[in-house]
Amino acid sequence: MRIARLACLFLAALLAPLDGAHAQFRNRERGALTRDDSPRSREHAASAPGAVGSDPFSSLERELISLKVDLKLRPEQLEAWAAFELDVRAAAEANRTQRRRLIGLRDAHPAPTAATLLGSLADDAHEEAEATAALREHLKALYGKLDPAQRSMLDRRVAQSQTEPLGR
Repeated sequence: MRIARLACLFLAALLAPLDGAHAQFRNRERGALTRDDSPRSREHAASAPGAVGSDPFSSLERELISLKVDLKLRPEQLEAWAAFELDVRAAAEANRTQRRRLIGLRDAHPAPTAATLLGSLADDAHEEAEATAALREHLKALYGKLDPAQRSMLDRRVAQSQTEPLGR
């Protein structure tokens, strides 16, 4: 019984951002979503819960194409970039897979057992951890091949992908 409660709380915490996204989409459909670019609204948005992208790897993934162009990579840097890029995409996909699985619970008949559900969440977490460990190693290799200006841009854009994600 306690495991079932924990599973419910865990799922509620994971699905809460999706509910907010659904409400935002509903408002957008009705034309109720407006953009206020005043300094005060930007400050509020930056400090609001959820101001950071819900999945850091998907946010970074959306930056990859323009970041690659902006870095002006040299031929000897391309292999390290490709490994980094694949790892970012793998980590983002691991998160999307977990979200799809959780969303699918709404229509699951019969509902999975707590052991099955928590086991699949553990598997997803393990897969994401492996992807991020590989990402860290490949980022280190890429970073070693970049010049100082490229490193600075990479640092800035990775942080920006988290605080001002594209596609929000």
